[in-house]
Amino acid sequence: MTFPSSVGQPFRLYVFEGKCTYRSDAGLVTVQGAEYVDLLPNRYEFAVSNEADVRLMKVYKLPAALTSMAD
Repeated sequence: MTFPSSVGQPFRLYVFEGKCTYRSDAGLVTVQGAEYVDLLPNRYEFAVSNEADVRLMKVYKLPAALTSMAD
């Protein structure tokens, strides 16, 4: 399955199980179980296989204003 994906804020994508692919004008990135990739703002084509589940997590950096509230 393939989906359009637009990344506005950079994030780190962790893949715990399975495999997925992000394709952009800058190239192709494939990430699979126990790997991660940092994705920058861009338009991507996100693809996963129909054969296996994919378990992933997106992690965003909090703005400095939010992290200073913890002090």
